[in-house]
Amino acid sequence: MENQEVERYGTRTSWARELGVPFDTVSERLQEVRGISGLSSAGNVIIHGFYSESVIRDLCFDLLSKQPLIADKHGFFVTEKNGAIVKYGTKRTWADYFRCSPLIVARALEGVKGLSGRSSAGNLLIDAFYSKEDVTSGLADFLRLPKADKDGFVRFQEEDEVYGSVHAWVKKFNTNGASQIKSRLSPSEGKTAKDARGRVCENAFYTESQFRNVCGIKIFERDECNLYSCEGEKYGTIRAWSKFLRVNWRKINKIVKNAPVDFDQYNDEMLRKGYYPESFIKIVCADLLSTKQSDGK
Repeated sequence: MENQEVERYGTRTSWARELGVPFDTVSERLQEVRGISGLSSAGNVIIHGFYSESVIRDLCFDLLSKQPLIADKHGFFVTEKNGAIVKYGTKRTWADYFRCSPLIVARALEGVKGLSGRSSAGNLLIDAFYSKEDVTSGLADFLRLPKADKDGFVRFQEEDEVYGSVHAWVKKFNTNGASQIKSRLSPSEGKTAKDARGRVCENAFYTESQFRNVCGIKIFERDECNLYSCEGEKYGTIRAWSKFLRVNWRKINKIVKNAPVDFDQYNDEMLRKGYYPESFIKIVCADLLSTKQSDGK
């Protein structure tokens, strides 16, 4: 009598582990299959919990018929498709590649069926790898986005104004409170673009007017003489005015300290920091400046 090969039975967990197929996939495909009862290795009774190897292999034939491709250390694998070499990667891998969020890639790939393959760690990922062609097609709008320069500013074709990130404007105007300013800006008013590194920043770029309006404070622009301008008025320290007017700073300082002028009409914040307005300096130092001009010094 010829020896007949004995059919092996195992639980869903056992087959998933041995065949390298995800447990959820095995369970899903066995929903309509009734197993046999038996004892586990620990002696516990498992009702209808054992399935034959032939049934498992038949149900998972597509996953076992060929060895799934394995991604390299960067998360990609290449295979041939219609005579061309095609690069595949997971949604997260492509997100890292294009420097955008996985959610953006997921939206771009809605309705697209991927290939099964193994991660670089050897884990089987079902329908989780997508071709570069499918990804770039879905991300077409994002890939066409303009890229900011190294200072964080960007131009859009349909706009005349320059847009910048909050940090870019904060740096330009030498002000503080980037986090507070960002919280006041409405994301719906911002534009999406890539930063200098190529990462997509959604609704993160604003015009200068938007930035000024939301600050609710006067923004002072500094020039090469360390004088700050705002709304037609210049402010500077005693030494800054000394350098700008080419007058000894001690003379200006003595006059300013003894000047009987009402400061209420000027910017309190700047005065507290030791910055005096040009209109004030010209009034209190009028005689000094007149003498300087007459002396030709």
